[in-house]
Amino acid sequence: MQYGTFLWKQECKGISIMKIAVCDDSIEDLLTIEKLLLKYKTMYPGRGFEVEKFSDPSMLYQKISEGKLADIYILDMLMPERTGIELGNQIRRAGGEKVIIYITSSDDFALDAYGVRAVRYLLKPVSEGKLFEALDYALFFTEVKKEPLYLV
Repeated sequence: MQYGTFLWKQECKGISIMKIAVCDDSIEDLLTIEKLLLKYKTMYPGRGFEVEKFSDPSMLYQKISEGKLADIYILDMLMPERTGIELGNQIRRAGGEKVIIYITSSDDFALDAYGVRAVRYLLKPVSEGKLFEALDYALFFTEVKKEPLYLV
């Protein structure tokens, strides 16, 4: 069964809406992450973002290959056909400095995650506090990268 909602980055009255892509082959985990993201968005209404969900990592891989990049990626590590590390490498090849957060059931790949410059590596079941802290960091990092940089 394929699960997905396709919402890409939009401009709303001049305000840029960030896009978060979530990929997990477990529908239950995907829905849990979505629920937490919606709670975060309700708690912090000024932090605008839209979510696209993928239960099939190959579909996300295809979007990335087409250059349709999100600002933030929340990825499972262990999935059929493609791993989270493969997706992370594809993100880096396609557009570089997007934020990657791994949420997975295994701590075996933590060092590999840092090889693709992931900002967080969270273990399932993920706590609300840890995910919210990761989102705070990711949204801040993404906004800072959009602002002009002045060397003095």
